[in-house]
Amino acid sequence: MLTPCREGTEVTVLLLDASGRTLMGHQERRSLGALGWRVDSAAASRLLPDSAAAAEMTARILIEILHVAHPADLSCHLEVLSAP
Repeated sequence: MLTPCREGTEVTVLLLDASGRTLMGHQERRSLGALGWRVDSAAASRLLPDSAAAAEMTARILIEILHVAHPADLSCHLEVLSAP
């Protein structure tokens, strides 16, 4: 999930599915932590300076940690939330 804010763009990766099952193992969580992500039991997040940095980091996570051959191989769901 990408969330724009005043300080930049926050990238959040869910670590559990809707049923509470693990989506990433301990090694993947440690790898995110080593890259400067805040990791808790349900999600990992990192604030990046802008959307370009967020896109680069997202691609890096997909390739280096989740071992996706190429991010273009994935489908994308886009949801635009309006401010309250």
